[in-house]
Amino acid sequence: MKQKQKLVAFAVVSSLTAATMLATPGVSAKPLASTTAAPAVAADNTLGSVQFSAETMAPEAAKVLQDKGIRPKQPSPKLNKKKNPNSRPDHKSPEDRLTLSPTQNNLAILVKFPEENGHSAVPGAPDERIPAKYFNDLLYGTSYNPYELPEFSKYATAPDGTKAPTDRTLHNYYNQISYGKLNVTTQDSPENVNWVTAPHPYSYYFGNTGSLPTSPNDYNANGFGDYPHNVQGLVEDVLKAADAQIDFSKYAVNGEVPGVFIIHEGTGGEWSADPQQFWSHKWDLDEVTSDGGQTYVQKNGIILDGVKVSKYSMEPELGGNLSGFDGESSYDPSLVSGPFAPAVGVYAHEFGHILGLPDLYDYGYDSEGVGAWSVMAGGSWARYPNYLQYNGNTPVQLDAWNRYFAGLADAVEINNQNSLTIPSASNTNKVYKYTVNGTHGTEYFLLENRQLQGYDLGLSRYGGVKTGQLNKNMHGLVVYHVDDNVLQRNFWRPDEGQDANPNRMAYNPVDAYTGTNEWHYGVGIIQADGKFDLENNVNAGDAGDVFPGTSGNTSLQFNKNFYSGSYYMPTASVKFGLSNIKETNGVITAKVTK
Repeated sequence: MKQKQKLVAFAVVSSLTAATMLATPGVSAKPLASTTAAPAVAADNTLGSVQFSAETMAPEAAKVLQDKGIRPKQPSPKLNKKKNPNSRPDHKSPEDRLTLSPTQNNLAILVKFPEENGHSAVPGAPDERIPAKYFNDLLYGTSYNPYELPEFSKYATAPDGTKAPTDRTLHNYYNQISYGKLNVTTQDSPENVNWVTAPHPYSYYFGNTGSLPTSPNDYNANGFGDYPHNVQGLVEDVLKAADAQIDFSKYAVNGEVPGVFIIHEGTGGEWSADPQQFWSHKWDLDEVTSDGGQTYVQKNGIILDGVKVSKYSMEPELGGNLSGFDGESSYDPSLVSGPFAPAVGVYAHEFGHILGLPDLYDYGYDSEGVGAWSVMAGGSWARYPNYLQYNGNTPVQLDAWNRYFAGLADAVEINNQNSLTIPSASNTNKVYKYTVNGTHGTEYFLLENRQLQGYDLGLSRYGGVKTGQLNKNMHGLVVYHVDDNVLQRNFWRPDEGQDANPNRMAYNPVDAYTGTNEWHYGVGIIQADGKFDLENNVNAGDAGDVFPGTSGNTSLQFNKNFYSGSYYMPTASVKFGLSNIKETNGVITAKVTK
């Protein structure tokens, strides 16, 4: 049967490939400006092509650790730092991105594991799997109602009486934030392929001992140990098992599948830091670890149906801390939460990576990056209503820079304008750009107006409100400072090095966690209240970040001494600012001062 499908699919693949190589009319991804800055710290040659990105930890789980005085730890592939001190399994060219096309052809595969004694072998997971139909709805449909299932029916209405939304799908998300330009679809629905069974026991993918790790510090924690007893081995097994049902060539662009969703039984480690759960992430099969992290072995993915399959992202079937992990080394039944219905947030974040967009959060958890203001940072956990069971069901929009970089928004240059009128980002495909003179175009500011509309309704969970409450002040003018020099050097983790010096930058050694050696964010938010809460890890965002916001700040002056510590190039020159910033009926107006 599959062979016949291939014969028919050849023409389809050709047309899809041609369409993918042609940008959507009016959509053109933006290159980074040429830089004159110092080159990046040299990466180890054996790791130059690896791109790894893990989902942020659930805010509730991170807070549990922080309240104990423990710094949250982001998992990553293991390697011997003493042998390879400069290795960074995330350093990749910013040009490695998928060209936008009207139809984004995506593939998702569900995987379950052999049962043990008639029950699920995944810690805390229920014995029955969610019907595959619901993942078809969640990813590619326009309506998604998991609350019709008995296990989730109690969440159909929130404790405050609010009905849980049933239109939060990946298709709807990207259609909305692209202003109708992107259509995420598939040719093999999860319902048709159904759950694939892994060929090995669950514990096989957590090391070769036959037992599960007991601490987040264990080498095999979250499945990030040595191949094939790790997540890469699982992905390879799943792809091969699904090959009998799927013609992978239908998804190839230039001979390679851009990315596959691997959805595994149970919950994700990001919900609790449980080392016995897979942590949602994006990675590839190009290189694999071996010898206890001593070396990376070149693999170059696998070939299925004549095309390369390597890039993937992994997401969980369910939400919640299903095992009751306490964040350190113990399991407490009182900490169990869920199971919760799968939510679109993690998929929206990981699909952003498939499009070639970087994380804008701090992997070291000592700052927030752009925090709640982007789905590529903490905003993937946004929710509505504001209760734990809805975590990630209403991910916020892409930030202004990612929209601009991806080609989903056009830049309106404001250097020569006298006044501004900025509609809500939910209603316009424009961002407003001021380029700093004397920086060769590498340093600039982007402005956007965020309102509690559409998916940005998820912003209402942030800013210090309690569970069940909504922060109705999370709206206003958001101003981003962008340094393409940082993005050229450390594209996939540009927001590791931060500074809260009101005058100029000072080297912050904390970023040595990831080895980026940057002094400041590649993309940062100029916070209206001047408190630097994002840099100082005080919160993931609040209503004091925006103009006028709760600080009432109605002016912004860009100059050499501006408190953001901007203008890092000696040749920079600027005489520009905004005054009389107002918000009226969701529209921002301001005067331009020169």
